[in-house]
Amino acid sequence: MSKATLICDWIRIGFLVIASLILPALAWSSSPKNKYKPPPLNWPTSGRLVVQKLSAQYSDQEPPTIEDLSFRAEAGERIGVVGKLASGKDALALALLRFIPTEGNVFFDGIGTHTIQPTVLASHLSLITGQASPSSSRATVRYALDPQNQHSNETLYAALNTAGLVGFRLEIGITRISARARYGIGFAAAVVKHSKLVIVDETTTSIEYAPDTDFHASLRCALPNATILVITNTLRNIQGVDKVRTGSRSRTPRRVWNSERTAGSTRTVQEAGRCG
Repeated sequence: MSKATLICDWIRIGFLVIASLILPALAWSSSPKNKYKPPPLNWPTSGRLVVQKLSAQYSDQEPPTIEDLSFRAEAGERIGVVGKLASGKDALALALLRFIPTEGNVFFDGIGTHTIQPTVLASHLSLITGQASPSSSRATVRYALDPQNQHSNETLYAALNTAGLVGFRLEIGITRISARARYGIGFAAAVVKHSKLVIVDETTTSIEYAPDTDFHASLRCALPNATILVITNTLRNIQGVDKVRTGSRSRTPRRVWNSERTAGSTRTVQEAGRCG
């Protein structure tokens, strides 16, 4: 298992306690002279994300998987990342966390992520995926939701209900549930953490297991002020986003749909839903 895969596994299931002991030796920075600073106590108050000329690769020996990426997401916006930018699987998430070699700048709620310890940064965002990892073989639903045991069972069950997982037991193992349910567990964990930045990675499971329209609508309603990035390999998976990032451009879902229709595609891109 590669370092990048291991790191991403820890983030997926909330192994921040273990990661805090190991990651300082694994995390990379574009400038080794950078020293981490503790963020303000109330940070982040906004999910605003600014990415400037970001390039990243899984290791110094591998070619870049992300090159010269720039985009801006305001608080509460949902951005779909489609096609070539999503082909690096977990690369974008890891790059935003500075867990793989990167160049360029990323600002989360006005703070440069290169100034924040990676585990601290990871604790303030959520990565939602349907993939089960080898390192999650002993993890329970409760541990995935609350690895530091800071919340009551009532709080955790309420988060599961919000994510549509009514009746799920906290003691069940993560590897015993379906890919679709694992997306729900990630959703619930984001609710527990009140995350301001949520990354939904749909590239690690087949299309039939990807979150549906109801999932994305519920996620937006549960975390209305969070910035949400939906990473996918196909437009078919994009559900209710405000902007779509394809190649080097950011476009509205309607423009992407019109472009696809002109090209003869039968894929659809749905406009963002509204909370009732």
